[in-house]
This record gives sequence, structure tokens and C-alpha cells, in this order.
Amino acid sequence: MRVALLQVSKVQSPLYLDSYFQNCAKQGVSLVVLPEYTFEPFFRHLQSLPSPQLVASHNVSILRELSQFAKQYKLEIITPIVVDSYTLKLSNNRLSNKFYKTIALIDSQGFRFYIQQRLISYLHWDEHAFFANKHYKRPKLPLTIEREGLKIGILSGFELHFDELFVAMKPHSYDVLIVPCANTFDSLVRWRSLCKTRAFLNSCVLLRVNRVGTEIVDQASWNFYGDSLYINAYGQIEDSLQDYEGLMIVSLRAESIHKAREVWEFHKPFSHT
Repeated sequence: MRVALLQVSKVQSPLYLDSYFQNCAKQGVSLVVLPEYTFEPFFRHLQSLPSPQLVASHNVSILRELSQFAKQYKLEIITPIVVDSYTLKLSNNRLSNKFYKTIALIDSQGFRFYIQQRLISYLHWDEHAFFANKHYKRPKLPLTIEREGLKIGILSGFELHFDELFVAMKPHSYDVLIVPCANTFDSLVRWRSLCKTRAFLNSCVLLRVNRVGTEIVDQASWNFYGDSLYINAYGQIEDSLQDYEGLMIVSLRAESIHKAREVWEFHKPFSHT
């Protein structure tokens, strides 16, 4: 299976990505992954808008455009995106003022959503207070798909921090985790360590796609540094992108992932004596 990690900044329209999608189709890619805050303003700007509803409504048209690209190029596309409760079919009100941080899986037939379970809640970046995402006491599984013999889980990068989510996932033996991110500040080394640890302990490939670009927040420059990663099931970095826009295409085989699981035996249950 071939997967493409598309490391971009905010884009105004899916049309900007057309040449990337063409390239993916030519190289036999079946799944393309985008980073967080690709199609809407970055959270701190979204938070200050007088009508975030306009953004959420506009994002529905973006999803439809991406579905057309998926049909044209025979792709599936994964993108984080902000939508309202009406789009999620949680409300009958088209003018709902509740917004959700989601990850959409888009194909030629339409789209479905993973509603992020854990949100950033820091003073300088408080998604938890803004979005209506439910915080479950017992974590749900990530959005799960099976492609070419691979079980793939899709969740947010921030959710990599929460052990309880991985405890729930462990019996299901995911082969690949896909984690879109929007990482900034001086966190590159920390994120590399976290991603390598999760891949190794879960004997799975981890594909982390981060955005690039600069945002001015409170008169300070926030640099989104990229460093999208392909980490193998042994916790080793196979490939990475630097701090500029780019495309990484990776080839995945179930056999090599399952071999790592057999070698380390982390999925074996404790024996009872």
C-alpha cells in the first residue's frame, strides 16, 4: 500500500492541491493525508472570528471538492477539518453554533468523521473550551479502516499523549497509525521521541504529518516546523520531511509490521500463574 503525507501550510482552496493529487495518482498512491488547520484559519484566529459558523459551512463545500478529487484520481483523502453539528448529523439546525474538531476520511462516495476525543486545553491554546467535542471517560477507538491487509487507525497527534487511548487500542493490534498534527514552538525533538515510542511499544507504523508556515499570534510568530515522519514498527525513523512544503510517499507491507510484532511480543497477554 502506498500512502502520501502532504506537508503544507494553510491553503485557500483544494484546487491548490490538484498537482499533488495528480502526482499521487501517477505513483500508485491510494491514501493521502493532510495536516491540521489546512483549510480553516489556525485555531487562535478561528477563535476570534465574529462568525465561525461561516467557516464551518464553507468547509462542507471543501469536503465536497475533495470528494471530487478522490473520485477523479481514485484516492482516499484524510484531513482534519472543523464542522458544525448539522454536518455531523448531531443537530437539525443548519445554524448551529456548536463546532467540532474532526478528522474526515473522504472518498468518491462522500466523507465520514472521527470526532477528536482529547483537545488541547492550555491557556494560550484552549481548543477544549471552544469546540463541543465530547470528552469520554472511556476512550473510543480511533477511526479504523482496513486496506490491503493493514488495519489503520486515524487519530489526532495530540491524542498520542494519552495512555488510556492506547490501552483501549491494544487488543485490536493496529498495523498503522495516522496522526495529523499542527506542532509548533521548540517541540521537534519531543514529538520525535513521542512518535517513536508509540510506534515501538505498539509494534506499528506511525505516520505523522505536520503543517508548515508561520502564524502571528498575540504579536508573536508561531512557526509550524513540519518534520512529517514515517516511523517503522521498530520505532525507527525511515523518512522525514524538513521545514518546507513537500510530499512524502511511503510503501507499507503488512508482513514487515507483523514481523516486528512477533519479534518484540508486546501484544502477548500476561500469563497467569
